[in-house]
Amino acid sequence: ELSDNQRAKADSGKLSVAIENRESVYAIEIVIPDSTGILSTVAGVLNLLRLDVRSARTKSVGNSAVMEWIVIPDPHAPVLEEQKLHDEITRALKSRSSLSERIQERIDAYSQLPSIPVPDPVVETFLDAATDATIIEVRSHDRPALLFGIGDSITRSSVDIRSAIVTTLGAEVIDTLYVTEIGGGPLTPERAEELAMRLRAALK
Repeated sequence: ELSDNQRAKADSGKLSVAIENRESVYAIEIVIPDSTGILSTVAGVLNLLRLDVRSARTKSVGNSAVMEWIVIPDPHAPVLEEQKLHDEITRALKSRSSLSERIQERIDAYSQLPSIPVPDPVVETFLDAATDATIIEVRSHDRPALLFGIGDSITRSSVDIRSAIVTTLGAEVIDTLYVTEIGGGPLTPERAEELAMRLRAALK
């Protein structure tokens, strides 16, 4: 449930960023004009700022998305400031292609580090669990820009993320995504399976 303050911010239709520093983690509230791909865009910005997403919730309200993130900063990350995050999100919204290039550079850098074998991601679809959306659940070993990659694959499939719940348990991430067609309404079984196959291929 949203607070009256969150609803007021959503009604304003403007980008709003609030950060609570809890010593070892940041609690971040972002209220942003909603658009296709907004979840992956914000997740990508957080990744570039060296912030590891531990949990996230997002919900579309009217023409806005209300997001609540819990993130852990990299040991070498600078102190996170609201204006800095606001500016980086604004920059990313103006050029998502530039954001993708910057994230790919980080992924390439991490890929050169030694790694251990991990299980393949598991992607499941639930067609009857919600009346107005299709639920996609992704379970994967955590890695840099994981949520950005998931959101980007969904956007490329011309599917909209209406709301999401992201939970990190140790080194494993569970993403529960409520998705719809761009114009609204749940996916057909064929479209849902097509999206699941695309996610499995993208996350390998």
